[in-house]
Amino acid sequence: MEEAVNPNPPKEEFKYELRQWITASGAIVAAILAGVTGGFSAILIPQLEFNSTITEYNTSFVNNFPNITIQTTSQKSWLGFSGALLLAPGCWLSGFMIEKLGRRMTHLVSTPLYFLSWVTITISSSFTILVIGRVFSGLFMGLLAPASPVYIAETTNPRLRGILLGCISVAACSGNLLAHATGTWLHWRLASLWCGSLNIICFIICFLSPESPTWFLKRGKIENAARSWKYLRGSNCMKEFELLKIAHAPNFLEKKNVQRFDWSSKSFLKPLGIVCLVFFTAQCSGVNAITFYSVDIFRQVANPEGAFMWTLLTDVVKILVACLTCWLIKRVSNRGLALISGSGTAIVLFALTIVKYYDVGNPWTPVILLIVYNITSFIGLVPLSWMLCGELFPMNCKGLGTGLTTGFGFLCLFLVVLATPYMFEYFLAYGTFFIFGCVAAVGTSMLFFFLPETRGKTLLEIERSFDKCDSKLKNGYKASVL
Repeated sequence: MEEAVNPNPPKEEFKYELRQWITASGAIVAAILAGVTGGFSAILIPQLEFNSTITEYNTSFVNNFPNITIQTTSQKSWLGFSGALLLAPGCWLSGFMIEKLGRRMTHLVSTPLYFLSWVTITISSSFTILVIGRVFSGLFMGLLAPASPVYIAETTNPRLRGILLGCISVAACSGNLLAHATGTWLHWRLASLWCGSLNIICFIICFLSPESPTWFLKRGKIENAARSWKYLRGSNCMKEFELLKIAHAPNFLEKKNVQRFDWSSKSFLKPLGIVCLVFFTAQCSGVNAITFYSVDIFRQVANPEGAFMWTLLTDVVKILVACLTCWLIKRVSNRGLALISGSGTAIVLFALTIVKYYDVGNPWTPVILLIVYNITSFIGLVPLSWMLCGELFPMNCKGLGTGLTTGFGFLCLFLVVLATPYMFEYFLAYGTFFIFGCVAAVGTSMLFFFLPETRGKTLLEIERSFDKCDSKLKNGYKASVL
């Protein structure tokens, strides 16, 4: 197996792995954009609510536009959940685009439109137009979200696949930090323009990168697939390419009598249920809801002073933890990481419930617990939900499965982000943390029974583990197809 995975000499292998890193970096920049979109409301709401004073060198630009302010919980909620309103439909549409247009082309189509949504936010003249810009930024974030893990999984070898899929979480955390940092020191209009410019970088990288060899094969474009494969993996890996061709090229399907995609197959339904469960546990335990309202939440659970700095500190911690997770993914059981993460998240949320109910340890105890909460969430649940999208689904339905599951995850995110301001208003902080903690505890208990181990397995071995009786697995594929 090692010979099949890495047949190139060390110097040549470094060249091809560098190409895989560069190719994956376009999708990783798209993940940064997702983090920026999620984190932007955290700095937007305080600036509109308190009409923050910005340094003088921004005044000439800002004064070209009218002031926008918010005063009600409803307006605050709209600014938060508007960025998540069309995430799920965007993911479901992306599942179709990934298969019809290609993984790379989905990025190329989405990023210019994504940039226009940020321009709309920047030049908005009223609260309504601002919300519209946020809604469309969420839609295009949804288009890119499923495409990124699929593109990475299909353009990298098994040795790099886990760490590069883990980089999606690092990138999303970096996007949170970028949004919060620019919004701390810049007016929100300038912060919006700066954050949206990342679309240009994503577009350029994807424009210069190859399409997924698997997608070419599924469209019957054998020569294009071989050219893309040689660019990414080298001529010495052509034996592996032949196995990939047998598995996915349409003209080979009839010869090999390979069973086509079946909605009722265990190899599709089981991963669908498991990944949805991981997304539900991660999103409904509040991790991204706190990201969307981090500054406001720090103001409520501790005190207004230092809320922006605590938010930035939390972002830095999340990035470090996500990097640590990328290192752990190659060395520690993925199943173990998920269970430790879920259990730790539940324990910390229950601790926050007690601290806020008895009103003890202010302001440092709630701040420390919120930081620990982000550590426990991002060391397992959050990155693994994205990594499993690229790993668990069979090749013939990876785009569809990823679109459905990420759409479900973002639907959960939308509902939680919509409800969070009202939860803090009616259930107070301790009640909100208790509800999130119960979700984390129940979800982790279910993962204990259903989540499989994927570390060290090829994509074909993972697929075989879900449906050992699947007829296409009886045809004797004995090596990894990616």
